Amino acid sequence: TSEGASAVLYCSREPFYIFLGIYVASFQWIESKLEEIILLQAGLDHRAETLARLAKMTNQDRIKAVAVVSLDADRFPRVAENAEWKEHVDRIIKGLGVERERRNTILHSAYWLRGLEQGLTAIRTNKRRQNGALEFDTEEMSRDRMDALLNEIASLAFSTDQLHLQLVAWTP
Repeated sequence: TSEGASAVLYCSREPFYIFLGIYVASFQWIESKLEEIILLQAGLDHRAETLARLAKMTNQDRIKAVAVVSLDADRFPRVAENAEWKEHVDRIIKGLGVERERRNTILHSAYWLRGLEQGLTAIRTNKRRQNGALEFDTEEMSRDRMDALLNEIASLAFSTDQLHLQLVAWTP
């Protein structure tokens, strides 16, 4: 029946769509933590203008802003007392930049989904211009690969949350 075929199609593609949903929600959660860090540094007195500024910022702008505000020793005095803090922040900022690039690749790619019903993996394909040349990138989106990507973004989410919580703890 067409209902049965439809159910098989849905079930065989389900892990891929679940991966995309979890990945996007995780990335958005990280982005909200970046906004919370920026809002925390600005303080309640400047909330309205900071929200207006955040609405105009790209993810890359938010990452750059967090790199600066996380080191604001005037707002977070304990920053100055922690010799490793800048290195810690720099590692997280680097990870955020890498994840931003990966997010762009994942969300701006086309996907070959034929064969999922027979147990084949989805194929991510991406084409872009780099220095005037056209580049093609492909990746098999196996369950192991999707799990690895979700583990990496989860680790970054944890680090970003810890950064936020540390700044909350250091707020006078």
